[in-house]
Amino acid sequence: MDRVLYVPYMCDHAHLLAAASRRFGINCQVLPHQDERTIELGRKYTSSRECFPLICTTGDFLKKIFEQGFEPDKASFFMPDHNGPCRFGQYNRLQRIIFDHLGFRDVKIISPGNDNSYEDLSRGHGIEFRIITWKGFISVDMLKKLLHQRRPYELHKGECDRTYQEYLREIQRSVENGAKDIGGEIFMRDNPYCNGFIIQKLEKLGAETLITPTREWINYSTYRYWRDSRWSRNIKGLIRS
Repeated sequence: MDRVLYVPYMCDHAHLLAAASRRFGINCQVLPHQDERTIELGRKYTSSRECFPLICTTGDFLKKIFEQGFEPDKASFFMPDHNGPCRFGQYNRLQRIIFDHLGFRDVKIISPGNDNSYEDLSRGHGIEFRIITWKGFISVDMLKKLLHQRRPYELHKGECDRTYQEYLREIQRSVENGAKDIGGEIFMRDNPYCNGFIIQKLEKLGAETLITPTREWINYSTYRYWRDSRWSRNIKGLIRS
């Protein structure tokens, strides 16, 4: 996809969706937060009786389209399809009508759905895309939970928000760049000299690394102790394991 794919801002999770798409080579950007201009444009080009999210997202798209220097043939907008009872599945159809009516027929609307596992956002890697995005969403869910738990009691106004934004950017970088798993024999993976300082080399290339935890050795040894005691009917061993 040579076009820029613009995603309307719903919440901070939109940044993770965009980061996951960039991971697969799609130039995906999140549109700014809604403002009065968003609502003004959304209401102007709809009947104002539709679902409010439709008005907001339509206004977001039109605000971008009406920007000076906007190139219709190099832009696309993300508005998913949906086959359930909600009218959400009709948003992209009405927006297509509005764009065409305003003369922006070259602007594309990308409408992935459940039937293709959102492959339109990942160059055909739908399953991997959904897993990566899901992990990113969970991370932001946890981060927001911590923010809401701590912010009412912060001693320095704004410190929680600054910390939240810092780690939100870290999650985005992790989703976009990916993490490299380092497994293998415990001595080699955990000894920096013997593994050729592989972690430092990967980090210099911009990669995040995930190393199999050393505690697995104790876990596995305990499991083997339990298993062998069970096989040998060693009651004392089963209890101690």
